[in-house]
Amino acid sequence: MPNVKLNEITQLNKDNARLVAEAGAATRRQREEHAQGEQLQSALNRALADHARAEAERDALQTAGRTQAAELRQAREARELLTADLTKLAAQFDAQQQLLVDYRMRMGLAGAAE
Repeated sequence: MPNVKLNEITQLNKDNARLVAEAGAATRRQREEHAQGEQLQSALNRALADHARAEAERDALQTAGRTQAAELRQAREARELLTADLTKLAAQFDAQQQLLVDYRMRMGLAGAAE
């Protein structure tokens, strides 16, 4: 009987040693996974910060683009008005030139008739 008890104690010691080793391995795995989780969280936080920065830059660029588009529209409208004014002034100049030519011709004719 004492031999049986000794075998049971030996088996329990072996089981205990195995369980301690398994618990140690499980603890190491848990620490490794926790460290990996923290690394992933840090990477996620950096990615979120980068994403927020990119969105802010995109919004700023979109605003600048809208502003430039509005300025371009205004510049085109101003150019069209100036082109219309130039066309009108060119027509007036041509008319005045023609009047001047006509006036000179009459003056020349009137001078010759005297």
